[in-house]
Amino acid sequence: AQLAVRLLRAMCVLRAFRLLRLNEGVQRMVRTILTSLGSIGNLGALVLLIMVIVSLLGWNLFYNVNLVQDPYQRMGSYGVPYASYTSFDDTLWLAFRMCTGDFWNGIMYYSAGMLEVDDLYMRCARTHEDYLGEGCGGPAVSIVFHVVWMVFGQYTLMQLFSAVILENFSELSRGDRASVPLRVMNEFVSVWESLDPQAKGKIDVADLPLLLINVSTPLGVKNRMAPTVLITQYGELEHLRRRRQAANISSVLKVIKDLDIPIRRNNTITYRDTFIACAKRVMATQDVEDDTELFKLEEEEEEASAVSRAPSVASVASSRRRSK
Repeated sequence: AQLAVRLLRAMCVLRAFRLLRLNEGVQRMVRTILTSLGSIGNLGALVLLIMVIVSLLGWNLFYNVNLVQDPYQRMGSYGVPYASYTSFDDTLWLAFRMCTGDFWNGIMYYSAGMLEVDDLYMRCARTHEDYLGEGCGGPAVSIVFHVVWMVFGQYTLMQLFSAVILENFSELSRGDRASVPLRVMNEFVSVWESLDPQAKGKIDVADLPLLLINVSTPLGVKNRMAPTVLITQYGELEHLRRRRQAANISSVLKVIKDLDIPIRRNNTITYRDTFIACAKRVMATQDVEDDTELFKLEEEEEEASAVSRAPSVASVASSRRRSK
């Protein structure tokens, strides 16, 4: 019972995630991570496959490297390997470890036979006839293998995870900066699904106001609705409720007036016609706003040019003195 109570108290920390709703940028980051999970999973499977291939190659090249040739016992001591290619499991873990940049140069150094003396009996752990010179590494093969794996593994392969997240973040940012943000389009689809549970692709025309009320701007009017929290003092509750209802109806009617949705048989409207009509209204509104801003800029430029062409007060006064 005490353990359950402690778990419940610990789960109260999750309430801090409610703060995510207060910051649109943090919400975008969370959506980016959730969107990237599928791509990261596929990329992780590819990285694991490449690491298995590299591990098999390293295991065959360096499985017989002598661990006790390192006087500092960094490879292993007393038969316990710390970083070695003696088995596939150790090699796979070592390949992952080198991707983090941890002591990869030391591993390359001892796999090359310490670069001090080319003695097979010193480099190889098993020196009888069948194993002497087999899987003992060497300067050339060790340097090429470890440098190539470091460049490809750490500086290329591991950076792909960051690239996937950044790409999804840029796509979400472009979608939010669009005329119709991706979040609003997804909201339109989810509200339509609730009104059309059988997925017929059409709803009753009487449900159009309900659709617009539950979709955010610019496709709907959800953000323009009157506040739902009412002040109940002084007995004005009913009056405020009527004002809110009138404001909501007015917002919806203004949008419906601008829509040109063809009504099909049985007083229904289709998903395609409704979405296209809402998108056309948004684009028309944006064109009007752009034209208004352009007209204002042209007026300001004309006024500035007129002021620059007009004679100054000092020049007029000097010309009058000369004429006198």
